[in-house]
Amino acid sequence: MSHDEKKAQIAAVNATKAEQADAAESLLADIPEQDADKPGGPVSGEGSYQGTSDYAASIDSYMRNADIDDAITAAAPNSASEARDLLRAEAEGASRTKAPGE
Repeated sequence: MSHDEKKAQIAAVNATKAEQADAAESLLADIPEQDADKPGGPVSGEGSYQGTSDYAASIDSYMRNADIDDAITAAAPNSASEARDLLRAEAEGASRTKAPGE
């Protein structure tokens, strides 16, 4: 390959990289920016301030208003067979824990 052919090939590669960079920049321009230090930014997702606040408010409301005795009764096993299944599942989960003594 001649020197001029190599220069042409390098120019083509550089042009392709520039086109790809322009295309990526164009795609990214459509995504709104979010300042991670400020709550209520334009984008909310997993770990967002608004989601955390809503969850905390929901839990607080439940703890103030729930009938705990009814919740305990509703969560209880409905039969001896179900109780055995729950105990087996608990033992299996405990066998996989990485925490010592748990």
